[in-house]
Amino acid sequence: CAFRTLKAMLCSDGIPFSAIPVSGYRELQNLGEKLPKDGNNRSIVLINCGGTENIKELLGLPLGTRVFVFDSHRPLDLENTRADNRDVLVLRDEREGEETFPEPDSDYGDSDDSDDSDDS
Repeated sequence: CAFRTLKAMLCSDGIPFSAIPVSGYRELQNLGEKLPKDGNNRSIVLINCGGTENIKELLGLPLGTRVFVFDSHRPLDLENTRADNRDVLVLRDEREGEETFPEPDSDYGDSDDSDDSDDS
């Protein structure tokens, strides 16, 4: 359903596109290796995949390529959600605020607070 909607929008605006179904990350990686490295701007849309892997590394993104990820799988790879990652944009539910995605190598979840201890 998501692909049909995207296809209808692209066709109605006369935007040329290619659709390539993949059955796993190995196939996606193989396609990434075939991406032209000519510096032209390109967009890749991943539907229901890509959120749990470091897409920039997996595809070896050439300069000028941007990836839009629509994926309900969790947990999301933190490299995809970094504020300084301008090549990969993960679109997620508005209820998932930025505060739920720690920066890589942070001590997220490791707290010295004694709020969790039982003082009874």
